[in-house]
Amino acid sequence: MGWWSITSEDNGPEMHNGDTPADIMGDAIEKIVKEYEEDWGRKPYRKELKAVFSFTSKLPRYYTELDAESTPERQYLVIGANSPVGREISRQMGVADA
Repeated sequence: MGWWSITSEDNGPEMHNGDTPADIMGDAIEKIVKEYEEDWGRKPYRKELKAVFSFTSKLPRYYTELDAESTPERQYLVIGANSPVGREISRQMGVADA
């Protein structure tokens, strides 16, 4: 399973998304679609899907608050652009020398 970093709009803590959470959400959406088709004879409108997600995702058992106490500290290695590693990364990315 792959994970990738997602950026928060307020430059908050590092957050991630992944293949398995996306697969789980897809399965849940398929079940919701089936309910709408059985009861209403159609797939849900996008607004209905957003509403059910908004409603259920507000329940505290499903999330972690973004605050200083719950956000783990991380250490980062900063690689200078002129270091051997920085030059190799720039070369691989096709970035021209400044």
